[in-house]
Amino acid sequence: MRCSLATSDEAVGRQRQGLALAHLETVWQNLRTGPATLSQRRINALSGEVYRLFKDRFEENPGTPEMWIAAVPLIGYRRRRTGCAECLWCRYERSYRRPAPRALGGP
Repeated sequence: MRCSLATSDEAVGRQRQGLALAHLETVWQNLRTGPATLSQRRINALSGEVYRLFKDRFEENPGTPEMWIAAVPLIGYRRRRTGCAECLWCRYERSYRRPAPRALGGP
């Protein structure tokens, strides 16, 4: 695996290399231990943290609808394969009468 440290300065490169190696070790450790089992309480706590992050960042200036539509794949939202009537994406599709992009499971 290769990646750029985006610097030509040797001292900065050594510092970034240490950070990159620490991050990579965390990734490998997480792969070795597998997914964590979360309780309903922990899931609710994590979703609250995400909500507060979005609220703090976007409450004053939420951006345009186009920005949020473009961000759907970046946020990690995946349409349920079983089909659903009330998920966020399905409500969006119904309100705008546009099919989901192929990348999100649309036709």
